[in-house]
Amino acid sequence: MSEAAERSADGTEADGGERAGAETEPATESPDEETASHSTLTLRHRVGRASRWSVWLLAGFFLLALGLFYADPALVAAATAPFAYVGYAALSTLPSDLSVDVERRVDDHRLTPGDPVEVTVSVTNTGDSVLPDLRIVDGVPEELAVTDGSPRASVALRPGSTTEFSYTVVAKRGDFAFGDARLLARSLLGTDIASLSATVGGADSVDCTDPAALAGLDRATRLRTGVTTSDQAGEGLEFHSTREYRAGDARNRVNWRQYAKSGDLVTTEFRQERAAREVVLLDVRPPTRRSAAPTHPTGAEYAAYAAEAAVERYRALGHRVSLAVLGVDGSHVDVSVRTAGDAIWVENTAAEAGRRAADAVFEAAAETAAERTAADRAWRQSLIEGESEVDDRTVSSLIAQFPERAELLVVSPLVDRVPLSYAERAAVLGNGPTLLSPDPTGDGSAGGRLAGARRRTRLREARGVCDRVIDWPADRSLSAVAAAIERGGR
Repeated sequence: MSEAAERSADGTEADGGERAGAETEPATESPDEETASHSTLTLRHRVGRASRWSVWLLAGFFLLALGLFYADPALVAAATAPFAYVGYAALSTLPSDLSVDVERRVDDHRLTPGDPVEVTVSVTNTGDSVLPDLRIVDGVPEELAVTDGSPRASVALRPGSTTEFSYTVVAKRGDFAFGDARLLARSLLGTDIASLSATVGGADSVDCTDPAALAGLDRATRLRTGVTTSDQAGEGLEFHSTREYRAGDARNRVNWRQYAKSGDLVTTEFRQERAAREVVLLDVRPPTRRSAAPTHPTGAEYAAYAAEAAVERYRALGHRVSLAVLGVDGSHVDVSVRTAGDAIWVENTAAEAGRRAADAVFEAAAETAAERTAADRAWRQSLIEGESEVDDRTVSSLIAQFPERAELLVVSPLVDRVPLSYAERAAVLGNGPTLLSPDPTGDGSAGGRLAGARRRTRLREARGVCDRVIDWPADRSLSAVAAAIERGGR
């Protein structure tokens, strides 16, 4: 889509320049141009800087007057220089029909929080005149930090020529829309300046992959299908025991081979099958809301996204999944939720009510996880005061909600021992805990290195408690971690 450059009549001044010679034209729009190939341009303001050359005019008239007064040919000849300069400046103007096409490409294949996203912007002069000085700034979403390259460029373009520039941002959870590009076109001597905005063709947003699309996180715990066996006899496929035949027993469960040998009617029992049960414990407490670099998501944001991905995968496999979240205030959740100890508790996320509650809790957790102010204070306090502790009764209140024989997946940056307290109690009760831990520490500061050393100590302790510990390095994306789990690696 495109239009001819639209002219606004606001008369706004650009770059602090003088408004002498300011030009404004009414907005125009042609139906035929709607199907053209270049971007829609909107002229924000245009300034002709004629007054800055008034000094040269005065100098020229002064020299000419002196030359005529003294009849000095040299002074008269010298006066031609300022006049020539002013004349050339007056002719140095921008074309009246500015036409520029701006297109954006985003490398957004399977993005997860923390992934680097390369953005490429191409600029084409689709007009018939040379643009000697064109400056462009892409409309980067405010929430995304630029980590490499620059969203700004300054170029000179002949008619029909194209230039490109690239920069890199860090993906976050959610869908972030780009804004219009800002352009500044200047004539060769800078005497005519037009400030424009341009709609950009191609990609218009950065969107993280739906957590449900991440394969591999279902393998974070033991490999199972949607059902698991119990020690009780019932319907199933695996042999459990035999018993004496009773009237009404199904014919296909009678052991006819035994009857042929001994004449006794015996009924075969199988191990009872039931839906596999999971509990996902998410930790987004204030100390977890820091990151290895200011441009990256916090450890809590990584954890919240991974926990949501795990719940979605478990539900897709037919597992019965419960959710517990530490660090979210129930009043910040849009639906009514239960609490158990210090955690929000959602009993069964596969049920309709449980699904709505889980979605609302994850939404609140994502917003809470991005809050860094309280996190920095809590982080410094934890470094000074040492490990945080949790009351045994608080732990017991949550563990008591776990379904029988459910396996526990703890998703936490592990900035203190609190998650380990829950894992230890779950292990005693046979809940088979697994730990998935994003690393929020980094080594860019002494505090980060100290926190990293303490975290590594806790990881070693976790390996003695949990069936499996997955350490998620700060330089690896969640998609890479999920792929590694899928392959059975670390």
